[in-house]
Amino acid sequence: MYSDNDSFHSANESLDGDDSFCSLTDTLGDTLRTQFNQSDKLFNVCHINAQSVASHYSELFETFSNMNVHAILISESWLKPNLLSTSYPLPGYVLIRNDRLGRRGGGVAIYLRSDFSYKALAASPSHQACAEYLFLEVSVKGAKAVVGVVYCPPSVDYFTDFESVLESIGSEYAHYIIMGDFNTNLLAPNSPRSRKLLHLVESSSLHILPLQATHRSTVGDDSWLDLILTSDLSLVSSHGQFIAPGFSHHDLIFLSYILKPPKSKPKVLHRRCFARMNVDQLLNDAAEIDWTPLIEADSVNDKLEIFNNRVNVLYDLHAPVKRVRVKRPPAPWMTELIKIAMRRRDRAFRKFKRDRTDENWAQFKTARNRCNLMIRNAKRRHILNNISTSSSANIWKFLGTLVFINLLTPELQCSYHLYADDLQLYRHTTVDDLVDTLDKVNADLAVVKNWADRFGVAVNPGKCQAIIIGGSRNIIRVDTSSLPPVIFNGMTVPYSGNVKNLGLQMDTTLNWQPQVAAVSQKVTNILRFLYRLKICSRPV
Repeated sequence: MYSDNDSFHSANESLDGDDSFCSLTDTLGDTLRTQFNQSDKLFNVCHINAQSVASHYSELFETFSNMNVHAILISESWLKPNLLSTSYPLPGYVLIRNDRLGRRGGGVAIYLRSDFSYKALAASPSHQACAEYLFLEVSVKGAKAVVGVVYCPPSVDYFTDFESVLESIGSEYAHYIIMGDFNTNLLAPNSPRSRKLLHLVESSSLHILPLQATHRSTVGDDSWLDLILTSDLSLVSSHGQFIAPGFSHHDLIFLSYILKPPKSKPKVLHRRCFARMNVDQLLNDAAEIDWTPLIEADSVNDKLEIFNNRVNVLYDLHAPVKRVRVKRPPAPWMTELIKIAMRRRDRAFRKFKRDRTDENWAQFKTARNRCNLMIRNAKRRHILNNISTSSSANIWKFLGTLVFINLLTPELQCSYHLYADDLQLYRHTTVDDLVDTLDKVNADLAVVKNWADRFGVAVNPGKCQAIIIGGSRNIIRVDTSSLPPVIFNGMTVPYSGNVKNLGLQMDTTLNWQPQVAAVSQKVTNILRFLYRLKICSRPV
């Protein structure tokens, strides 16, 4: 089942020798960078039981930034739909998720390098108490590999689910890389769960790569729960594990597989720069445009094409498209002192592994808590520096880049929609229950007010609107004058008969007439403007 030629690395190997492995110069990120430094022609995959991506995002960013890792598999992501993927980006990666819904914890995710093409093959049901998994087909230089992450809750008999998903994927793939927390201790191979898992893996023509204990227990023995499964042992260049106390009691496990990945390409955007545009010259050139072909065109489509071409020529002259290379932004609050604290924390954990005394455990907890406190304080200073001298618009833009904006949504009773600096609350109800629904809306607005006060954000109630939407028969029964008011920060939010939602005009019955009228008026104004330009461009 195992190959004698496999290159295996473990954090435990250095514990019996000198203490150079525990040097203060090495964080987990430094160790991985060294491990994958000579792996340019390999497909490198890591797995970590994160126990909350949101809580350990700084550690995740520091560990995997600027690294030659092509796929980062995460079990126990603890992500929920209200936590946006854009809040936890890793530069150069795309985040694919399968969240657990209706219950706490759980969830699996994959950070895949953005220059790989992929498609989803299988994902576990989000609402059921079963094995949680996510399988992708990843294209690597023409070869297709199955990359999967699995999390099996301790009390769940996951074997049938796992076997079914392997059968559903089929046998047409030559390369399988599956990692995860299976919650089955293979250090006890004769236990019923271990025998079931080993039989399932063998019947699926897969192989489990050897590791030492991957889960550290403060009471009792350590266990081998985190596994690496692959289909071809001859293509395994190296594999192993490193302790990751910044995440959880689980080790980080990794695999270098002999599939040559494509070279990482820098992300390039094409943007127009309007900052240095000469507006006066733009207006002069616009006045000289010959609109005769537009006026003489027979169809609306021809008129639109001529208009777009004229405007694009104007823009190309005064605001040409430029290539902008996007650089990888560092974690702005990460300092050298924090990195030193991370190294001291990791060293304290290694010391505890060698000598499991209460004193060593207390020293590790002190180092860990100090590191977490330094990260929190650094984030707060970064936030304070960015909002203390900024305008309200810039503050909201800045808040959109931070994780803590999502601390608001779990406390809301109503459904919600977040877009940039806009928050919409909505709730389905009947006419008879409308008063109770408005009470819940007001309660959520109080939550928003408390959140805004907590983070020093000013909300303008004058820009807020409330609207009741329903069928014409139900709307007739609603008397807004007899309803309790919608209150935010002591100010009444008026009931409106028409609101604008992301550019779309909406009325109380969702009739298209307001939108059609608004678009027609806009087109009329543009045509009048073009007519004035035509008159200005006539020779005198």
